Amino acid sequence: MTHKFDFKKKKHLDSKQRHKLLPPYEILAKFGLNIGNVVADIGAGTGYFSFPASEIVGSEGKVYALDISLEMLNEIEKKITENNTENIKTVKVTEECLVLDSGTVDFVFACNVLHEVNDLVLTIDEIKRILMPGGRITIIEWKKTRSLFGPPLKNRLDPADLSQHLENAGFKNIEKSGIGKTFYALASTK
Repeated sequence: MTHKFDFKKKKHLDSKQRHKLLPPYEILAKFGLNIGNVVADIGAGTGYFSFPASEIVGSEGKVYALDISLEMLNEIEKKITENNTENIKTVKVTEECLVLDSGTVDFVFACNVLHEVNDLVLTIDEIKRILMPGGRITIIEWKKTRSLFGPPLKNRLDPADLSQHLENAGFKNIEKSGIGKTFYALASTK
């Protein structure tokens, strides 16, 4: 069984430190999120990226906040009500089934979540299934180096291995970039 994020630590997902390390608007813009996009935020947690994404895509777009945790999805639902947000839909998923219809999203975003899945190949195949042809994926993961926080080193994904998984699934134009000292990103198209 892989390491899973503990819901009791949810406050860390919206912390000032995380905003410094992973500024959501800047990150989403860097990877090309645009007005009108239909987004799947995989492992949405408390909506840290879902709410900025909803502002970026605007009323013409939609954000599917996907998570395996009902507790996390309930947190997002509370924020949707508080903020009167109309373009975010929460979806309870499993690692093996992302629930959305095939080819329904044009932007998949997965931040610090793929290291938690039990079957990476199956999850990447599911991501590919829900993406429209030409759709884009951005994956952010912890660098495979020791750090003061984050998942155990043995659970972190090597970027070369993750790139190979994407390539094996048929993703094209895989680009790697660093995000500070702690994270890396892979971006690709279907």
